[in-house]
Amino acid sequence: MMDQRYRIPPLAALNAFAAFARTGGIRRAATELRVDHAAVSRHLRDLEQIVGTTLRDRTSGTLNQAGHTYYSQIAPLLEGLARAT
Repeated sequence: MMDQRYRIPPLAALNAFAAFARTGGIRRAATELRVDHAAVSRHLRDLEQIVGTTLRDRTSGTLNQAGHTYYSQIAPLLEGLARAT
């Protein structure tokens, strides 16, 4: 069984979520990441399933409170990975 301390969502899903949070839209995130908007949408849906909650308001297309909280927690970690790399 996998150690729960290391149960990390796929990096592609985290990157798509972070780009969505930064840009405020699926298509803008897709443009930033140079992928199709369907890929970003799929990554967001997969991430929501992994974390067990919705992270965005599908009506307005913006982050909900859980999404803002999650982004504020993972953004510094992703920046740290980028700097270390």
